[in-house]
Amino acid sequence: FCVNRHTVVCQSGMTDYVSVTIDNTDGFDFDFWTKQLCFEKDCKYRSEIKAAFDKIYGTRNIECCE
Repeated sequence: FCVNRHTVVCQSGMTDYVSVTIDNTDGFDFDFWTKQLCFEKDCKYRSEIKAAFDKIYGTRNIECCE
């Protein structure tokens, strides 16, 4: 699907995990069970993605990794 000119692809074979690719270059994974948000090394949307998850889950509930 598209969001503000960006193509977003979500992939997951499980109900509690998602892998997301943005514009075929940047990506992140999120585990809904552990609340672990993992970014690809050079993800340029890191701060925006983190802010969105913080709004939903609160700033103390999300663990970030690379």
